[in-house]
Amino acid sequence: MRRLPLLLLVSWLLSGCAIPFIGAGKAGLKAVTSVPATVILDGKQEGTTPFEKTDLKSKTYRLQLIPQSGQPWETTLTLHDDLLAVVERTTGDNDQESEGYIMELEKISDKTQSQLAVVTIPDPAAVRIDGQPKGFAPITIPLATDGNHEVIVSSAGYNDKKVPLAVPKGHKLTLTVQLSRTKIVSPSPGTTESAAPDETSITPTPTPTAAKGQTKVIPTPKPTQAAPTKPYVEILDTPTGWLRVRGEPNSTSGKELTKIYPKETYKFLESTDNGWYKIKLPDGQEGWISGKYAKLFR
Repeated sequence: MRRLPLLLLVSWLLSGCAIPFIGAGKAGLKAVTSVPATVILDGKQEGTTPFEKTDLKSKTYRLQLIPQSGQPWETTLTLHDDLLAVVERTTGDNDQESEGYIMELEKISDKTQSQLAVVTIPDPAAVRIDGQPKGFAPITIPLATDGNHEVIVSSAGYNDKKVPLAVPKGHKLTLTVQLSRTKIVSPSPGTTESAAPDETSITPTPTPTAAKGQTKVIPTPKPTQAAPTKPYVEILDTPTGWLRVRGEPNSTSGKELTKIYPKETYKFLESTDNGWYKIKLPDGQEGWISGKYAKLFR
């Protein structure tokens, strides 16, 4: 798979994320992809990525990106006079392994304000701006300054996406972000740790009562649970059958304390703005879990 040089991609991101004004009463589109791709607008081939065109009509287009290898992609986006829309796409072997964003800028009536609207796939996802949690997408946020900002979108089971941007006064920027799935890596022989995102299957255990020459497999018993007292959380079904409890509300740096299972209940202590729940374990330890796989009862 031939990819654009990293330096070229980084240079484009640094220069292209503050959407420029193009003037002349025309609309523009700029697109960059990790793999060179054919650009098709409303069924017409316009060129290949990296792509930029600034003499388009102001309207809604059907955009298709057909890479030399990997997953083709299409979307609709609206272009406005004097403004440039920006598309960034990292192409994987399938849609779940692909990620990217679309920036669509439009004018608003209040010339003293700037706004950022964030839409995500999947929905909802936690949104942070300049390191500060802002809630869950879809969300519209007024920006205090028109300088440079960094948006981070995150969701349990997906890779975080960082997007640098700037929104000029008198404008609203709609940022649509698609996250890529975190890859599940099979454990190496002799290890029990899985790279699955905070969630694992029950380990079969041989029993000595099996018939001679056979091994009977039974699930590892789960800890018994006392009758829940509110507030508490009930663990929901997960893709792998379990959920990690971490020492910090972070799926990358939070140390794993233990694993818990669907239908179990735990005392709820507190939550974060980006969707993590702090719980108390039966042994008295306190840890954090992803709220995506837990239901809170207050």
